[in-house]
Amino acid sequence: SRLLGRFAAANERVVPGNNAFLWDHLFLPLALLREHLDLVIYPKGTIPLWSPAGKVPIMLDLGYFYPALNAYKPTTTLYTRQAMKFAARHSALIFTISEFTRQDVIRLLKVESSRVYNLYGAASEQYQRVMDASRLEAVRKKYNLPETFIFYPTNLSPRKNFPRLLEAFENVQEKIPHHLYFTGQVGWNTKGLDKQLERLSVRVHRMGQVPVEDMA
Repeated sequence: SRLLGRFAAANERVVPGNNAFLWDHLFLPLALLREHLDLVIYPKGTIPLWSPAGKVPIMLDLGYFYPALNAYKPTTTLYTRQAMKFAARHSALIFTISEFTRQDVIRLLKVESSRVYNLYGAASEQYQRVMDASRLEAVRKKYNLPETFIFYPTNLSPRKNFPRLLEAFENVQEKIPHHLYFTGQVGWNTKGLDKQLERLSVRVHRMGQVPVEDMA
């Protein structure tokens, strides 16, 4: 619900529910039934087991199919793998956001290439250079930022490879004046980060979740 209002011309609905499985396969389909929709696009890469409308998923990546990444909880990985396979079999077509992922969908999910289309993303209009000096100074003071710094917007999870970034920063920190600032929440399987962050605490700073209006 925190995203409501971002698209003025949209008719927005909130479907509550804390259980991912029940939300995916019961609460959402029931809500769709009430809306009398012809086609539904699913930006999370999976679809309900049943739906009253046509189905098109957007698959951002197939990280669940790369065990070496160890990117997600085992139960989440097991569920999502099966759900994505189901989506591949029962969708009219599939959108991906890169040619790499498109080829993954074709190869790993055995989907005909004619059913997989790239739908490239673009930066929001809000991500433009801020020229208002007073706004820049206000945000700088809000987060106690220096004039120049390295900024990494992320969340802390294995698929972001954050430990490698810290290792690289540690290797060059004596050669550069910059501090490293990063955003985001702690995700799953981040053991070992605490020691790295403690060792680099003078130069590396966690900002937590930064409001979208401050990002640019």
